Amino acid sequence: MSIDYSNENREKAYLLSTVGRLESEFNQVTERITNFKGQLSTIQDDQIQTDLKSVEAAAERFNKIVSSCYEPEEQSRLLDDAHLREIRHDMRAAVGAVMGYVELIQEALEDIKSPPELSQIATSLHKTASGILLTIEAFIVGKVLAEIDEGDDLFDYLQDLITGNILIVDDCPQKRELFSRKLKKMGHNIVAVEGGNQALEYLKKNDVDIILLDLFMPGMNGDEMLQKLKSDERLKAIPVLVVSSSSDMDNIIKCIRLGADDYLPMPVNNTLLHARINACLTRKISRDRELKTLDDLSEARQRLSTAIDNIDEGFAVFNSDDILVTCNNRFTELYPSVKSLGGIGFSYEDLVRENIKLGVYQPERRNVSSGDEGSLNEKEIEDWVSLKVGYHQNPTRAHIDLLASGTWIEVIENKIPGRGIVSVHKDISEGKKKEKRLEYLALHDGLTGLANRKNFDDALQALVEDSQKEELKFGVVFFDLDGFKNVNDTLGHEFGDFLLQTVAMALTENVRETDLIARFGGDEFAALIIDINSQEEMVQVAERCLKAVGTEVEKDG
Repeated sequence: MSIDYSNENREKAYLLSTVGRLESEFNQVTERITNFKGQLSTIQDDQIQTDLKSVEAAAERFNKIVSSCYEPEEQSRLLDDAHLREIRHDMRAAVGAVMGYVELIQEALEDIKSPPELSQIATSLHKTASGILLTIEAFIVGKVLAEIDEGDDLFDYLQDLITGNILIVDDCPQKRELFSRKLKKMGHNIVAVEGGNQALEYLKKNDVDIILLDLFMPGMNGDEMLQKLKSDERLKAIPVLVVSSSSDMDNIIKCIRLGADDYLPMPVNNTLLHARINACLTRKISRDRELKTLDDLSEARQRLSTAIDNIDEGFAVFNSDDILVTCNNRFTELYPSVKSLGGIGFSYEDLVRENIKLGVYQPERRNVSSGDEGSLNEKEIEDWVSLKVGYHQNPTRAHIDLLASGTWIEVIENKIPGRGIVSVHKDISEGKKKEKRLEYLALHDGLTGLANRKNFDDALQALVEDSQKEELKFGVVFFDLDGFKNVNDTLGHEFGDFLLQTVAMALTENVRETDLIARFGGDEFAALIIDINSQEEMVQVAERCLKAVGTEVEKDG
């Protein structure tokens, strides 16, 4: 008889030998379960008895998986990596259920202060079951994995546990119950569903803080659910902790790439489970706080932007490199060059040069018309730019710009320490008009528009000073109206005002533009005649004025 040494048969032989080891090792678990059950028969606690039945059911499930591996058809299927991963997954899930329910029984025994021997039996059973996991890891074709550390006790690490709303997604009812009961004891709110579709349906109307997800589920597996979660704008930020009986490294890597926050193999160390959940919740809290801060900042920026756009003044901010980074609508209205330069991203000097090019400024101290850049020589342009940029970069006080549109702008600028310059451009045209009006009224007669006594005295004083420096002749003529009081008394003040205005116009029309006519008040007028050659010229002016005024004025017949 010949022996078949083909790879397939060698692999089958290895797998069957591993199945035999699993069967033999789990028999010890079964024996300890039977012993444990006998010891617990005197404990009158419904929950403990229910959990014990769950331990037996999990053990029975494991034994069925092992028995199926001996069937010829199943042996061939075991050579398929994918199927073998599923078997290992189911084996680990069953062992994990045994260990998980034993832990719950042990906790319950401590709560009811049962004899310490029972707790010791539970510890021994738990340890024996955990040893099966090492053999399950060796249940791989042609490869025996190194033993996996069970992990250190992380109790000291868990100083403050954060509680939250946890969604458990697992098709195994025992795992759902195990996790639910463990996590509820820690203060978490738990919702458990059996598949991805149910989970997504639940998430449509409910918010959760973390999702515990199994990988291998009918209908929609864990990979597919992860993809759907991470592609949904509302759900993608929810931390996902994959808890699976699969130990396949490819699956772990794939989950992490799909966006899982962490991965825990079954059976799960309690302390490690709480630590990982705590870490995920801590990250979520930090992320939520950060998102809220960003939302608050965005809202504040929007409010600020709206407020700035609705103020009457032009507003602009230049950064530390003197580049425009933001401005409001009013600033753009005042300076069309902002649009022609692209909106933002240019320097203040660029803005000034473009304003000159477009004729935005009223050409002060230069004999050119607005917008006539061709009449400006290079030196004039550079002087103008230097003046404006100098005001801008060294703001000590507000300065005034007159735009070609006739708008007066008060420019108030302040440096932001190390950050740039805030520039406010306020339309003060109305104020300027009032100021000009007040200046005018201070030097002119309000009724006739002629210069007043102060204006006349100032002009006369200036001529006296000039005549001392150079040869300059000038003359003064004084007029008053005879019988003016009688006009007011008989015809009224309205007619009297008309008479004064008529006289003022006649006097103004009969002197040169360089001469000055003034009203001193009442019916008194004076003329300052500049640059004359003789006294006879003064007589001629006076006679011409008298003739123009005449002796009568007609109004309304």
